[in-house]
Amino acid sequence: MSDSARESQQTQETIADRLKAHGVRLTEQRLAISRCLFARGHRHLTAEQLKDELTRQGEKVALATVYNTLHQLTKAGMIKQIVIDPQRSYFDTNTHRHHHFFIEDSGKLLDIPHERVQVRLDDCDPAQALGPEGMKITSVDVVIRVQRDPK
Repeated sequence: MSDSARESQQTQETIADRLKAHGVRLTEQRLAISRCLFARGHRHLTAEQLKDELTRQGEKVALATVYNTLHQLTKAGMIKQIVIDPQRSYFDTNTHRHHHFFIEDSGKLLDIPHERVQVRLDDCDPAQALGPEGMKITSVDVVIRVQRDPK
C-alpha cells in the first residue's frame, strides 16, 4: 500500500471514529462528506461549496444529503453553523470559542480569536448576565461585516 493510500485510510478511520464518538451513524455518503469537510483543517464552507468540492472529487451526492449531514454534524457538536443572512449559512469546523469577520465583497469568513472581542450585556460578561425570564445565555457569536477600503 502506498504512503498516500495508507494516509487516506488512516484519515478515513479517524473521521469514522470521530463520527461514532459523537453519535453520528455512519453511511458512505456521511463519511465522504465528513472526509471532505475535515480533511484540510479549520474551514468555513457553505453547503453548496462543499457539494462542489465533492463533485470535483468524483463523489455523487445530492445537495439535500449535504445539508442533512451538515445539520447532523452541527447537532452533534462537530461543527458550528454561522448564519450570515436568511439565504446564506457557513459551516465552521472550528468549534472553539471565536468570532468572525465577514468580508462582504468576497463572501469570505475569517476567524477572530475570542480574546479580541469583548461583549457586554447589562454591563456584565454575557456568561453572568441574565437572559430572558427562565432562560440562560449559552453563547455569544459575533459576526463583524467588513468591506475593502476604497483608498
